[in-house]
Amino acid sequence: MSSPSNNAVADIGILANGHRPNDDGSTVNEPEIIITSRRDVYGSMAHGTDLCGNCCFGDIADGSTTSPVLPPIVGLRISGVGNVPLPISDEHAGKIKSRITNEEKGGKKISSLYEIDASKIKLQNPLPISDHHVSEIKKRAISEEEGSGEVYEIDASKIKTLNPMWNESLGNLLDTVAYKLGVNPGHLSARPKKIMYMEKGGCINRRRDDEEDGNVLGSLIIQLPSQFTGGELTIYNSSVEDDKDEESFKFTLGAGEEATYSCHFACHFSDCEYEMAKLRSGSRLLLCYSLRYKEVDPMPTAGLITETISPLTCSLGGLPPADRIVVIPLEKEYRIHSLANSGINALSRAHRQKAEALKAAGTDWELRIVNAKLEHTCGYYGFEDCNNNSSVIEIYDEFGKCVTEEMSWLTK
Repeated sequence: MSSPSNNAVADIGILANGHRPNDDGSTVNEPEIIITSRRDVYGSMAHGTDLCGNCCFGDIADGSTTSPVLPPIVGLRISGVGNVPLPISDEHAGKIKSRITNEEKGGKKISSLYEIDASKIKLQNPLPISDHHVSEIKKRAISEEEGSGEVYEIDASKIKTLNPMWNESLGNLLDTVAYKLGVNPGHLSARPKKIMYMEKGGCINRRRDDEEDGNVLGSLIIQLPSQFTGGELTIYNSSVEDDKDEESFKFTLGAGEEATYSCHFACHFSDCEYEMAKLRSGSRLLLCYSLRYKEVDPMPTAGLITETISPLTCSLGGLPPADRIVVIPLEKEYRIHSLANSGINALSRAHRQKAEALKAAGTDWELRIVNAKLEHTCGYYGFEDCNNNSSVIEIYDEFGKCVTEEMSWLTK
């Protein structure tokens, strides 16, 4: 496919799904409290898009989305366990559990789950609870609900990934993580921290990671190919002052068949909290990394990101239904085959940051990349004889799919 002419430039814009008005003129969704204009949006963009992102993000890493591919064949080797096939077999799961149960250096069991419904509880026994009563609670929980499980940790020093493509793929993933979090990809790196094995019934209660130093921006969790159901990951933006306004984001990480043959990932800032629901069946392996950042003045946090993107979010959210389209000219030629193959990943760093800022601020908006051509001609009689002719060459969505025909109204 040929590229546009030398006069062509690429424009990027996002188009809302278009709230249809009711008969009385109001919108179908919540009433708009603040009415803004496109000028407000452009004003917000003019202040820059640095630190305009999300407090967290999660996706599949198999190439079916805008996130890069992580090889499902990791070449995972754990000291004392050996090479670990994925999804993990019962034999190797047993070796991990045995290794930690024997209290070998570099591993620990972080949770044992014993649950009894609150309707079965009366506060009659003295506290602190005796060993006898602990034993009775365990017996009752196991007999009433088969599903007590554990979560095991092994330190990163005991882990190797032997696939030579893993580190390169991880680097590509870090670029995506940086764009989604709204930080500079050139300053972000990842340091392996631990691997977690979760079996049926295992869960992680709400917690915040304890970071080892001031250069840690957040955490990256990569779920290796696993067979399980349940175990939903919830990440909380705890930076808001009012608990009523606390945001939460849920990620299934491919629970069911989707997780069996592909890696999934989730990332979040250090001031976020997270929890994992109980696995209903199967097991999962999670590689955990510390996200480190070179620029620490100021160190990006979920609180800072939320504050920075707030004006753009308000500007987009307050647009009347008739004005819910914004075009941001980039004044750069992008080859059509690059857009078709890579979609949003074909954009330069500066342009990608603008696109991701718009996506983070307008979560219900759609992004389109428009290749357009502007021809300027002047006749013999000078300015009065000049003409500007513009035309749209192709329109792509963020995945690289050509949607020109679907948006024919824009080409007229």
